[in-house]
Amino acid sequence: MDVGISAHAGQSDVDEENWQFYSLSLRERYKNFRYQASSGYLQREEGQEGASDLWLAVTWLRPKAVAAGWLDVRARLKVPTANENESLGTGSWDQDARLQLLSPLGTVTLWNYVSFRRRGTSERFELQNSAGWGSGIQYRGYSLTYDGSQPSQPGRSQRHSLSLIKQFKIDQLRLSPYIRWNNNASLGAGISVLLKEAF
Repeated sequence: MDVGISAHAGQSDVDEENWQFYSLSLRERYKNFRYQASSGYLQREEGQEGASDLWLAVTWLRPKAVAAGWLDVRARLKVPTANENESLGTGSWDQDARLQLLSPLGTVTLWNYVSFRRRGTSERFELQNSAGWGSGIQYRGYSLTYDGSQPSQPGRSQRHSLSLIKQFKIDQLRLSPYIRWNNNASLGAGISVLLKEAF
């Protein structure tokens, strides 16, 4: 089983307030499927803090390459474990699905994905379903990614971001610091640590 921990700082896509987020994830692969559970601790700029929502995910990894590369399909469920009254979450049960294509080209890897997120109801926020999309390129441990999505609430603008990531490998350990620029002129940054086959 793989264990991941990470720290992130950025801006909420619901109320655009700054936050810091610390997460823990457990990931296991069995045959052509990868299972993952993740949650964490959220701190908001206004002072609220507490446990975040729980995400459960399963990814199907196609065992054979298609014409343009490798295909995977991911489904996720958000369990609203965060305190909605403290604005640490929306209180909604959400589901999303993502289709991703990875295309190795020598020492370069390209990927593209599309996704759709179905949001449940919330007593505090007016939510809507949304689509997402993105692309990326990886070369010699560096990745440049683009992510776009429709807004989570009516009347808001689409979100677009560019991220630069560097991965360091130390035996079974993976360190991935990153910096992210968003189209609302906000910046985000963080680091992810993955220990493969921790137990």
